[in-house]
Amino acid sequence: MLTASDLARCRAIRAPGDAVAAIVEAVAAETGISAADIRGTRRWANISAARQVVYYAAHRDGVSVPQIAAAMGRDASTVQHGIKAERERRGE
Repeated sequence: MLTASDLARCRAIRAPGDAVAAIVEAVAAETGISAADIRGTRRWANISAARQVVYYAAHRDGVSVPQIAAAMGRDASTVQHGIKAERERRGE
């Protein structure tokens, strides 16, 4: 879904919140779901799946669960669940 150059650009950003914001923008561009919806509270399946991709990609890139939660305005347990759900979808 995200290209190597997208991830490299995200890694180059130092602040965890900025890295998460860059990943949100990349996922929004890839999925056609607005960044506002990804950051929002709607629980539609396609939006939730995109949000979970953000959690997974940010965590894989070294951002901690509490930092992802703070950047996304979510509880850490919600982020942890999303990471687990995306790993299961990917067969990891």
